[in-house]
Amino acid sequence: MSEKRYTLTLYIAPPNGATEHKDSNGNIVKDNSQAGHIFYAISDDGGVHKKGYGFSPVVSEMIGKGHAVANEQNIYKDLAYKRTIEITEEQYNKLKAFGEASLKENHAKTVSQLTKGKFSTETYNFINNSCIDYVFHALRYSGVYDHKVLDVCYTGSIDRLGNPEVEPCYKQDDGHLNVLNNAKIFDSIPIASQFSKNSDIYNIKDNQYHNSVAEWLKHTPFYYRVDNNQQEMPHEKRIDIAGNNTEPDLLSSTRDLIAHLQSGDKNALSNFTSRADIQELHQSALADVKALSQRNEKELDNAAAGWGNPEMG
Repeated sequence: MSEKRYTLTLYIAPPNGATEHKDSNGNIVKDNSQAGHIFYAISDDGGVHKKGYGFSPVVSEMIGKGHAVANEQNIYKDLAYKRTIEITEEQYNKLKAFGEASLKENHAKTVSQLTKGKFSTETYNFINNSCIDYVFHALRYSGVYDHKVLDVCYTGSIDRLGNPEVEPCYKQDDGHLNVLNNAKIFDSIPIASQFSKNSDIYNIKDNQYHNSVAEWLKHTPFYYRVDNNQQEMPHEKRIDIAGNNTEPDLLSSTRDLIAHLQSGDKNALSNFTSRADIQELHQSALADVKALSQRNEKELDNAAAGWGNPEMG
């Protein structure tokens, strides 16, 4: 019997990437992931046979009922990123325990215990209880990735312009709201010292995808490129879009949008995305993404070559 080799694979599916699954009648259903998705999979045979775990809304919405989903690597057909690393048996067992606990009937109680009350498998909220939070809680519980980062926290006060006041603070790293930007964090996860970077694990196909992240970012609708409560525009001008915005017709305040969503306003995003100017830009982005998804892997690698290949580990 061959020696077991434990691996973790991290996945990022881009906004508007293609999905495919079978319904209860066995019919194939094709769709798109509007905001993108991240999930993970583990194996005990060097990455050959994987069991995947992820978290998503039961019905496609920004705030609502949530549930864990198994083996999403078979559902998401367009991937912007995959990375496989070798992990210890203990880390493998904890990642498996976390994923399996989220799939069981008593998932809410068990996962709440594993995350010390910081994650709920019953509720989906794209700000702080999403697929991103699910993966980062699993990484933290397993010990694969766990450190604090400098962040921005709401003080609970409002400034003279009516915007929520913020201040610097340190938080446990729960990833980026923009799914694609998590690629840099995943690339930074170190390989355990007992595993060689020259291992065959790191030569497999799973570790050849992160160049395509830059290409997908170019075609991501701008209102899904929100990070750290600001909006990075394609022309590299960072815009404060509060009440005193110099381009009020371009988009509403990202900070206000996030504040409304955090307060439980389920209509905030739909009101924003239903605007005519936003719809026009969204349709343009969809056309770009459709063209991008039809390009083969070699074309993506060539297009992203200028972005560089960040060192893993």
